[in-house]
Amino acid sequence: MTLQRLRVPAHAPLDFELPPLAPDSAVCLGLTLDWTLERVFRPALAAHTATCEHARAARFVQGRDALRHLAGRSLLRRLASAYGDMPALAPLALNSFGRPDFAAFGLGCNLSHSGNQVWAVATRCTTAGIDVESAQAPPDFLGIAACFHPAEKRAIEALAEEAPGAAMRCWARKEAVSKAVGQ
Repeated sequence: MTLQRLRVPAHAPLDFELPPLAPDSAVCLGLTLDWTLERVFRPALAAHTATCEHARAARFVQGRDALRHLAGRSLLRRLASAYGDMPALAPLALNSFGRPDFAAFGLGCNLSHSGNQVWAVATRCTTAGIDVESAQAPPDFLGIAACFHPAEKRAIEALAEEAPGAAMRCWARKEAVSKAVGQ
């Protein structure tokens, strides 16, 4: 595994070289969004996304959620155009779960975002999974835990002040499994 950290300018967040994608490997891209530079990177992300993605981003209540959406789609498009010869602004095919699907281009892909982190992965395998989650539990963590198995919910509720961390670990594990199988 090779890890390479790059500092990219906010006005050109996708302007970097990608490594080769071997048949048995994956390439993961991550962006850390500096919210103080939002006015600079917003137009750069908009230039790498399609009109339908702008429309979907406009429906988000929180502006940062919209930017994470555009950043994720920008990263996926960068990967698909580099490794799958997808035209840069071609419509994204979606799987039955509403996730981007690049099988027509010979790629598996996935996307995750949390806080100021946005990550995407591409592989020559049929499925790929990536997940990034904040370690900080939201105030309504028991609301999240409500959808867990009853035994998991009881175990988390019994942990008192350790419950928020336990709920987030359980959530992250469930999300990782669902992303690993493309759901």
